[in-house]
Amino acid sequence: MKKWMLNLLIKFETMETKPSIERNGFTIGLITSAALVAYFFIMKAAGLEQILELRFFNFIIAAIGIAYGINKLKKDLNQDEFYLKGWAQGIYISTVSVVSFSIFMSIYIMYYDPALLESVRENTNIGASMNAFTLFISLVMEGMAGGAIITFAAMQYLKRQGGNVNSGRRQKQKDKSLEKELEVENWRL
Repeated sequence: MKKWMLNLLIKFETMETKPSIERNGFTIGLITSAALVAYFFIMKAAGLEQILELRFFNFIIAAIGIAYGINKLKKDLNQDEFYLKGWAQGIYISTVSVVSFSIFMSIYIMYYDPALLESVRENTNIGASMNAFTLFISLVMEGMAGGAIITFAAMQYLKRQGGNVNSGRRQKQKDKSLEKELEVENWRL
């Protein structure tokens, strides 16, 4: 029985130290969502919550969170092939932050701020049929589209910068394998 518990503890301990797309994405996504909520309350305190064009700064906050998460995972994994993992990290952060922020905003607007609800009805195409669910879906669609664009841009930037962390090490490995092949060929001759 003790050996089983010890093995479980070892597995748990090694699992905690291994970098993970899900763990990084969830924590960074929640932090990004908290930053979006804080920005909303700053706008509310300044009386600017009804100016829907200021949603552009939500895009910037999300871009900071996504770029940070992708860069953190890139440094943690230290792998040659990072492109798809970076995409997954960006989409995961977008999903967590957008869904949690959308839940908060749809509940807040529908039940706690009728003036903002009327402003959204007047300035958007949702119209009179708006309820908490349609507002939630609209926010999720807008946020996920922005998150996908940000993730794509970040990954293209990293790819152009030489997104492969170990490109020098990979070249050295190729050189060594070529040397070994030459040695084998020389030995055969």
